[in-house]
Amino acid sequence: MGLNLKGSSKSEMNLRNLKESELGFVENQKEERRRSEEDGDIPTRVYRRFFRQGFSSINFRKCWGNNSFACDWINAEGRSGGILSMWDANFYKVSEVIKSKQFLVLFGECSGVDGVVDVVNVYGPKSPVQKAKVWEELLHIKSNRNAMWILLGDFNVVRHQTERINSRFYASLAHTFNQFIIEAELHDLRMGGHRFTYFRQEGAKLSKLDRFLIVHQCCSQFCGYGAPDARLAAKLKCIKKGIKKWRISEFLKESNSIMLAKKRIDDIDFIVENRSLSVEELEERALELKNTRNRFA
Repeated sequence: MGLNLKGSSKSEMNLRNLKESELGFVENQKEERRRSEEDGDIPTRVYRRFFRQGFSSINFRKCWGNNSFACDWINAEGRSGGILSMWDANFYKVSEVIKSKQFLVLFGECSGVDGVVDVVNVYGPKSPVQKAKVWEELLHIKSNRNAMWILLGDFNVVRHQTERINSRFYASLAHTFNQFIIEAELHDLRMGGHRFTYFRQEGAKLSKLDRFLIVHQCCSQFCGYGAPDARLAAKLKCIKKGIKKWRISEFLKESNSIMLAKKRIDDIDFIVENRSLSVEELEERALELKNTRNRFA
């Protein structure tokens, strides 16, 4: 689970998978909240308190629901930034952490997954120059680490013009981001739900800023994690994929065996035109015919 916080003149907040009442930093401001929500904003006093205390003000246990978790974070600087990553301590064992203002990198081992798994929680900067710098830093880390990479978060940039409505599209920023994805050999996972992950009521601005980027190796390694029905569906899909791969392999083996059997039968039939077959040759021909018929049965 990842959390990014961002501040602006409108005091906007981006919370994923968390309820404000569970975070432990929202005060009793019902009237102020009612007035602010009419304008599409979130109460500024909530932000002032949070950005002053940082993530130390969060009751992490209430966020997760039990004590089987671990977490790490980067506090916000002023009213900008702030990254929190939480994970199941029984499923993911973290061995190393790299922190930057714009990303939090975790290296560890996942239960049932071979090799090191790297999970990067990203909060993209607004500045085009800083964006390019972040992509360069991530490429440098990835090129020097042998791990299975998973990047997630608010990248603060879109890939295509169709990922923005009522806001300006910068082709150069999209090109730089797409080049980063290509050079890092990442796959942009198709997300469920609505098309856009960011909505600003003023002007009805919509953008797809949040995404999951993974290496292709992840698709074969992870066979489901989460709700029981989702895990079952993922496992069945993985089994189907394995059966398909096995069937192709077996079909090639069977085709080669049938071809060799037919060739041997033809060789024996050619021999019988010149001389009588021995008992061993007759038995061999009968066996090859039987095996060939069984494969077609």
